[in-house]
Amino acid sequence: MLEEQYQLTTNDFEATEHLYVAEEQDSMANLLPGFVFWVILIPVGAFAGIMFLEGAKLLAAGIVAGYIVLSMLVSPQLAMYTFLAWQAWDGVFLRKFQLGALTAGKVLAFVVLFSYILHMSRAKSSARIGRGVVVFSLFFVLLGLLTAPMAFEPLIAVKHCFQMFVLALLVVVGLKVIDTPKRLRTAVFWLVAGG
Repeated sequence: MLEEQYQLTTNDFEATEHLYVAEEQDSMANLLPGFVFWVILIPVGAFAGIMFLEGAKLLAAGIVAGYIVLSMLVSPQLAMYTFLAWQAWDGVFLRKFQLGALTAGKVLAFVVLFSYILHMSRAKSSARIGRGVVVFSLFFVLLGLLTAPMAFEPLIAVKHCFQMFVLALLVVVGLKVIDTPKRLRTAVFWLVAGG
């Protein structure tokens, strides 16, 4: 009996150790580490600052935004961090620049999805952990689409359903690319820092 208990304890330890090792391994190597992003952003930001001081404000914003979008396309992890950091600012800029239904956050969502599609072949893990949340979200989207014809504004209801569908896809991408405790801590940091 003591030998059986020892064997169970040893097997539990090995299973836990295997889980920990698997948890620490990323499924997709980051092609643009954070420090490289910041090192390149400094001269790009300085050049954009000079353009801003010269009166070319739109060009300065375009330079910084272009660099950030290109960085997002190179690294799906960076794309997710940027998307999370931007969420709190989306409403501020929506009020300032009346662009209708189009916001920077919605554009960033599609950049995140496109970045993941570009790098999908490098992903090794499966998103089993959050499968229930994703299935529930997709069920909610389907329910919304089925009841949209009965809404006061059917087209607006369909638009919101598609927004929820994109958010469900973003959850899938997040589960695929934010797959280590370190990346999860970084994602939470940028979400809080953006807020």
